[in-house]
Amino acid sequence: MRGRLHNRFVSTACPDPFLSLNGPAPDGCVAVFCSLNGAGAAIQHYHIPITDLSQAPPRKKNQECIVLDGSLRSSISTIAKCNLKKNTVDIAVTPSTLITLRFDQICLVEKSRATI
Repeated sequence: MRGRLHNRFVSTACPDPFLSLNGPAPDGCVAVFCSLNGAGAAIQHYHIPITDLSQAPPRKKNQECIVLDGSLRSSISTIAKCNLKKNTVDIAVTPSTLITLRFDQICLVEKSRATI
């Protein structure tokens, strides 16, 4: 990718991140799309090797994340508290129970503008 998407937030189609308008992604890749910088920019489609991806950490409370590790793995949860210095978040399991997870155990999730 030669750094074209370095530090860019890209989206993937759910439920199948391995299939895009360009067809199936090659083995070891995920199909993503993003718009280029600038007003009225067209959407670009890419197949990115999984080894080139990194998690997007949250920055504040009330953002949603997907849990990548532990008993809540694969669940989407709302962040109750975000500690940037410690790289941890607190997630409310119940109204009175919080669990603390490291940034490497979660990934930021943004809902599609079409579903908001």
